[in-house]
Amino acid sequence: MIYGRWWGGEGRFFDFTGEKGRNTWKELLKKNVLELGAKTVWNDNCEMDGVEDRDAQCDFEGEKGTMAELKILHSNLMAYVGKQALAEVYPGERPYIINRAGFAGIQRYAQVWGGDNLTDWRTVKFNIATILGMGLSGCANMGCDIGGFAGGAPEGELLLRWIQSGIFQPRFCLNSANDDNTVTQPWMYEENNDHIRAAYALRYRMLPYLYSLMYEANQDGMPAMRPLFLEFPDDPACYSDENLTFMFGPAVLVANVVEKGARTRKVYLPAGTTWYDMNDHLRAYAGGQTIEVPVDLGSIPMFLRGSGVFVTSEDVKHIESDTLRHLDLLIAAEADTGFVLYDDDGHSETYKIGNYSKTEISVRAGERTTVSFRKSGDYADTVDSLTIRLVSKAKGAYWVTVDGQPVQRTIVREAFDAADCAWYYDLSDRTIWVKYPKPSKDSYDVVISTEKFDLVGMVKPEE
Repeated sequence: MIYGRWWGGEGRFFDFTGEKGRNTWKELLKKNVLELGAKTVWNDNCEMDGVEDRDAQCDFEGEKGTMAELKILHSNLMAYVGKQALAEVYPGERPYIINRAGFAGIQRYAQVWGGDNLTDWRTVKFNIATILGMGLSGCANMGCDIGGFAGGAPEGELLLRWIQSGIFQPRFCLNSANDDNTVTQPWMYEENNDHIRAAYALRYRMLPYLYSLMYEANQDGMPAMRPLFLEFPDDPACYSDENLTFMFGPAVLVANVVEKGARTRKVYLPAGTTWYDMNDHLRAYAGGQTIEVPVDLGSIPMFLRGSGVFVTSEDVKHIESDTLRHLDLLIAAEADTGFVLYDDDGHSETYKIGNYSKTEISVRAGERTTVSFRKSGDYADTVDSLTIRLVSKAKGAYWVTVDGQPVQRTIVREAFDAADCAWYYDLSDRTIWVKYPKPSKDSYDVVISTEKFDLVGMVKPEE
């Protein structure tokens, strides 16, 4: 036990560099928190900054050392002990630990956040930069306190913009200690509630995509929120972009509105690809230029990459009770592209023994665009139907097949909506829509032909 300063006076700090200190903390954590039903460990104020005596002795597995030498280890070890405690109280369950501090490697044990930020317009901007930097440093599971933690209640426009930004953060959490006797809540400004609901709804729609991105982060460290240069390293302008624009995974560019009273938003679009405005009927822009788009209070500027796959669903409104049945895929295929869609039960560790669903979605571009699905893993996902929207600005489809079977064309939207399996060309955004029941097999192809129609109409899809 090490003595130091705490909020209300003297504080005592556990020495996590010694087995005795770790075991004592673990037993107290189990008895007083986990065994009472909590399944999450939130390690706040774990920087050990309250130990002002930097010569205070730490055990260091019997080797001894000073707090000045060993301070950086304590936060990581605190998370490590939390992981042990969760495994002992809830065997077979996936640990969920949150740390305010950590040294290199903290991502192995805990989600992190950006500390006690301020209710300030500067903060909503530069928290984006913080998350991007942390992602590059290995901490992909990251977020900041939405709305700001310290200060007075955020004004209505600031809170709205913060939530619209926060929906892309892996850790999306409102948490506050306002000094004006208020508590930051999403509904605190009724005049903005429709925009707040729309932002939350978008977060829920994007969950299949975000969950897959977090799987990717688990596998190779690639963060969900990415600076432009991470996806476009050959574009020099991406290294000097000051608009706080970022990539959300490989397929979507996000340009959150972060200036008070903004009526337009400048966006640099990386070179080498077309970009489609997801809020303006997929209007096409050439890459390598800065554009300025109009915005209002409801705006969340997003652009689909010219070759990208964006997966969403309308099914999940209550994550604990709703079942994912239908997936929507928005695809642009200037060139070959793809995405790995990942799912599992969300809480157990059986994914380690193959109880997962990993679907490699491969898109081969051309006049016959082929979307291939190749599933691996033993997890029986609940999806039973899909809709593909393929960007096709030049022309509609000639024919479509799913798993080798021709799909019926519908001329009007009402007929498409009523059908279980059909295709339709939407002229508002010039996308080819294909809706179909998911085949029972693990591997199948969807082929969308945009070849020239022969007028006679006698040409049939090749077998």
